[in-house]
Amino acid sequence: MIQDGDVLRHEVYGLQDRDAKRQVDERTIYHWASITKTFTAIAILQLRDRGLLALEDPIVKYVPELRHAHNPFGEMSAITIRHLLSHSSGFRDPTWGSWGGDKAWHPFEPPSWKQLDAMTWS
Repeated sequence: MIQDGDVLRHEVYGLQDRDAKRQVDERTIYHWASITKTFTAIAILQLRDRGLLALEDPIVKYVPELRHAHNPFGEMSAITIRHLLSHSSGFRDPTWGSWGGDKAWHPFEPPSWKQLDAMTWS
């Protein structure tokens, strides 16, 4: 519980490891998985509501590196923010190359734009 910027009460619940019966603490790292899609969509809609972007903006306006991505269905500039939010952009596995290959960044998600750019050319 927070009041006037001060933490009045802090509690954690659950186990971070059931087998070892290790309790959750304030340093526990959670795997967020797909919930980040919800937070991203909310942030994008807030930017839209503030007039800072439009859902019809092409994604390459904000991520120009995606112009290099392999897209057998057309130009990357045709894909909009709305397409990304509605899962109708056409992205699929071949766009990003195959996970688990012989590249240094396989099979993990790329931690940098340089690696993402390399993936789009594979």
